[in-house]
Amino acid sequence: MHGADADQSRFRVEGKPVRKGIPRPRTPLVGRRQTIATVLQLIQRHDVGLVTLTGPGGVGKTRVALQAATDAIPVFAEGAVFVPLADLRDADHIYMAIARTLTLDAPGARAWRDQVVDALRDHELLLVLDNLEQFTDVASRLDDLLTSCPRLTVLATSRSVLHVSGEHVVPVEPLLLPEAVQLFTGRAKARQPDFRLIAANASTITAICERLDRLPLAIELAAARLPALTPHRLFVELDPALPVLTGGARDHPARLQTMQAAIAWTYDQLRPEDQALFRRLAAFIGGFDLAGAAAVNRAFSGTAVSVKSQSGADAFPSLIDSITSLVEQNLLRQIGTEGDIEPRYQMLETIREFGLEHLAASDEEATVREAIGSHILNLTQEARRHWATPEARLWNARLDADLENVRASLRWAEIRGRPSLGLEISVAVRPYWIHRGGYQEGGSWLRRSLELASDAPLGLRAEAMTALAWLEYVRGRLPEAEHWFGNALEAARHVGDPWCEANILMGLALTSLQSGDLPQAIIWSDLSITRFTEAEQHHPAATQFLSLAFANRAQIAMVQGDHESAAENLAQATERQRKLQFQWALGDSLRIAGDLALQQGNVDSALTTYRESLEFARVHVDKRHLADLLTGCGMLASRIVQPHRAVSYFGAAAAMRASIGAAITVWARSGYEQVETMLKSCLTGDEFDVAWGMGAAWSLSDIAVDMHRDDWISREESRKSDKLPFGLTRREVQILRLIASGSSDRDIGSRLFISTRTVNYHVSNILSKLGLESRSSATVFAFQHGLDEQSA
Repeated sequence: MHGADADQSRFRVEGKPVRKGIPRPRTPLVGRRQTIATVLQLIQRHDVGLVTLTGPGGVGKTRVALQAATDAIPVFAEGAVFVPLADLRDADHIYMAIARTLTLDAPGARAWRDQVVDALRDHELLLVLDNLEQFTDVASRLDDLLTSCPRLTVLATSRSVLHVSGEHVVPVEPLLLPEAVQLFTGRAKARQPDFRLIAANASTITAICERLDRLPLAIELAAARLPALTPHRLFVELDPALPVLTGGARDHPARLQTMQAAIAWTYDQLRPEDQALFRRLAAFIGGFDLAGAAAVNRAFSGTAVSVKSQSGADAFPSLIDSITSLVEQNLLRQIGTEGDIEPRYQMLETIREFGLEHLAASDEEATVREAIGSHILNLTQEARRHWATPEARLWNARLDADLENVRASLRWAEIRGRPSLGLEISVAVRPYWIHRGGYQEGGSWLRRSLELASDAPLGLRAEAMTALAWLEYVRGRLPEAEHWFGNALEAARHVGDPWCEANILMGLALTSLQSGDLPQAIIWSDLSITRFTEAEQHHPAATQFLSLAFANRAQIAMVQGDHESAAENLAQATERQRKLQFQWALGDSLRIAGDLALQQGNVDSALTTYRESLEFARVHVDKRHLADLLTGCGMLASRIVQPHRAVSYFGAAAAMRASIGAAITVWARSGYEQVETMLKSCLTGDEFDVAWGMGAAWSLSDIAVDMHRDDWISREESRKSDKLPFGLTRREVQILRLIASGSSDRDIGSRLFISTRTVNYHVSNILSKLGLESRSSATVFAFQHGLDEQSA
């Protein structure tokens, strides 16, 4: 595009040489290579006249523009000119600033605009205009300049888009984390020459950079504090951050000497209605969607004509206008992925802190918090209505995004004396805690809400006690679960809530099973099925819960040893769950079916069913279901004599449970512990630890890859093993016959070409499957059932 000599440094305007150039920064640029490359690529195109660098205050737009312009000087025939505009307010003065930079301010000259246009009309030049956001009518000036000077290219910096025809916008994002740490370290060394980034302070400095949103100005201001503070103390003092982020270089403009001033520069230019919305939205933690913004807006807007968002939330045109303004001013940013249906917005934390200061100084904070609390209640209640539908995964994702707002609303309900609101939110969010493994946190909120809301309606308290009981149950706290289920049952019967009663009965059935009271578990379970069946015609979720009750009845039948009843109840559960697309529950029902197949010795069917179960568990990221599934897979690997794989699956299951505080079920524990003991006798201590550690480090993708490997069971071997008696594999039958012949472990190993340790593992497995205690009893068993060598 542009041909120029790199050393050309002046051009003539009406016979007068004009010196041009780019100021040289006093500190090295950190990062930004990709952004600069993008700018350079754009400004070299014939069809691009204006490139605008946008971003929040303190992100480093000017610094990027300076570097890009310096790199571009050889490309432009007339080089580059830098024009600072931060001190101006009137758009009419832009031409004056350009003229003075080009030394065109001769006495008696024509209008500034005419001088600039005449000077630049035929020249190939990169004009850098720094800080254009404060001008209200800059678009028309730039359009006029670019139209009149077709060979001119403008590189602008602005906190907002300029809305000029043909404008190409390049956002300047916060630094990448390694770059932010590099910047902090470099600036710290400049103030404190002996400062070093070492293992002892690396994590703290990383946390500081994250706390400051990786904004260069904030990082520089924070690093300047190190002569007086240690990194650890600096991090502590950054809560809140704005009072610490002061004392910038005195040769910088006042707006860049503190983060407060940098943000205020943008805030002060907003319309009053946009300022109001900005400070109100700052109350959201971690971001918000249009429904959340509309809820806050309604608290101050009264009634208004609305348009519906795809989520059904009211979105006022004026609200959309204000959000658009805040996004364009880089006080808000849209987050999420291209596939998201609804937009979501977020403030950088330093900007949000500025907004919270202004919210606290207003008389609006209580109204805002109340509006957000009502919005969160509506959100959690809607999510609860969808927890047993195919949309459950999407609603869990919405609660993931708003989890900090859920917590904040619960805290606000406690502080402001709104215990019933806190109790309603806690009850509504219970399915989410179950899905995501937040048992301890969810239980803590419910317990506190129950204590504070002692005068809440008894029906609501019954629901809350039921929710708390379930959370205690999955943690393995059986006495606490039984206590809360009992209180909830009394309350539900008192208010005549058969639906809540059926849910409690299902919980009591599993609690009794865990406690070892099998007869009582059967009574509670059968009664829960009856109650859910009765409610099926009246309650919309009864069918889903009834499928859960059937799955739980199957689990009880398995512990009872009644495989026929277990299979019948599982068929009832899975048929309903597939029809309803109740995927979360179907995943666990399939896991139970896999356990049943394994108990019956059908290893091929067990593996197939476990694989299907995994697909549902992965989608819903339910770590408790996954842990139970992985335990089953470990038992399967043990059954087919793959000890290393078995240990890895047990390690993965243990890590899953530890991450969420879930307990292994009592009925699974005894078999698990027995097999774990056998595995320890089969492997050396180091082999066991390595396999366990590998499994504990597995990701969900790692588990999926291993689950679908071809080296689990060959088709030929699975068909043969499925037809063998007592759940024994073909290899185990071989070894049992050799035991009956009087062969020692060493002899068996030599004959079958396997190690003595592996023989010992097989023998332990055989005794476990047959319920025997010694090799001599195994010999008797083999003769009694025709499994000795002579019978073969």
